Amino acid sequence: MNCGVCLADFIEFQSIQTVGGYNLEYFTINSDSYIAISNHYNGSSFNQNSYIYKFVNSTFVLLQTIPTIGALDIESFEINNETYLAIANSHDNSTTRYNFKIFKWNGASFEEFQSIPANCASDIEFFKINEINYLALANNRSDSSYNVNSKIYKWNNSLFEEIQSIPTNGGADFHFFIIGDEKYLAIANYYNNTSKKVNSIIYKWNGESFEIFQKILTYGAYDWESFEIDGNYYLAVSNRANNVTEYNIDSVIYKWNGMLFEDYQNILTHGAVCSDFFEIDNNYYLCFSNHNNGKTQNLQSTIYKWNTDNTFVEYQQLNTHSSRRITSFDIGSTQYLAISNLYDGFTYNLNMKIYTWENPYKDTDNDGIIDLFDKCPYTLNHSIVYSDGCPAVRGDFSDDQKLSLTDCIGILKELIHVENK
Repeated sequence: MNCGVCLADFIEFQSIQTVGGYNLEYFTINSDSYIAISNHYNGSSFNQNSYIYKFVNSTFVLLQTIPTIGALDIESFEINNETYLAIANSHDNSTTRYNFKIFKWNGASFEEFQSIPANCASDIEFFKINEINYLALANNRSDSSYNVNSKIYKWNNSLFEEIQSIPTNGGADFHFFIIGDEKYLAIANYYNNTSKKVNSIIYKWNGESFEIFQKILTYGAYDWESFEIDGNYYLAVSNRANNVTEYNIDSVIYKWNGMLFEDYQNILTHGAVCSDFFEIDNNYYLCFSNHNNGKTQNLQSTIYKWNTDNTFVEYQQLNTHSSRRITSFDIGSTQYLAISNLYDGFTYNLNMKIYTWENPYKDTDNDGIIDLFDKCPYTLNHSIVYSDGCPAVRGDFSDDQKLSLTDCIGILKELIHVENK
């Protein structure tokens, strides 16, 4: 590690039972906070309920279960002040031909709104262009091939209807982003039936549809993440594998040079399937979820911090089990990080973990001893304390196991301080 006590920054906040927990989606309705979890598989069946939790009294509690089939993705969005939730049903043991479904909030729960045919739906991306609403659906494969078309849908003021079909090779993730006035849509291509060494494609909006803008060679690409730092634009791809067994490969960060994206930084990952970019206290972080290293699913997923040399450096590691999704979000002034756990080599009945951000240099009682080492973290503000943070009214202010004039003065000051309170 590169920063010592920084390991205390994210600490566990809540553990939620999942059944092959796959994707996570945080969203709000009015002033209420929710998190949705897609449950994929329990070891014998893909017919599992996915969960919706509501944040109540400082914790997430179960609100609703929705029947799903091998669910891979959940996407929330809002149209005309109405909240929707789209769920990607992928496959079972017999077929990939399951509809992805859109649910609408009725004021108390979500009810089915629209059902759309798909081929192993793996990702749903909602976006707006000129106040018009769109959904991009990544189809991963048919019953016989990974070379299938993915789809773009447009809101017609009552439903979504198809407007464009895009050839994909094991389409795993759509990601929409904007640079200046230009709109882009990146697709992560995972597999073309023979190789995971395949081009992923960045498309550009031409005013009516998306057209190919740039091809980038990727290795079992599973996720795109865009972000901006100091006016510069970046794209990160999570490369999962370059063949059947080699999962220990670089994921890559690309930087926009004004005309296209070019290689900027390589980061060794282990079956990476997702990344998430977030900002805390004017610092930038990028977290990769590591799925598999070819030997075990029990790996640490890594948080990287933007360094003074304008690269990401390793910052903190969190224990995960075939993690498939990382999601950061804020509730009030508290920052959270939620991580799914799919499988640990023995069971799919694992817990999703939610962490909260804790500044390791935080000094709650302003006594000069950071909370991490403060054995008495709630002394009066500006109290005179020992090196362990406990009040020095015990007498030895100089912490030298001797009674001195300094100690006497300290005791008097402490007594005066307490009296004034």
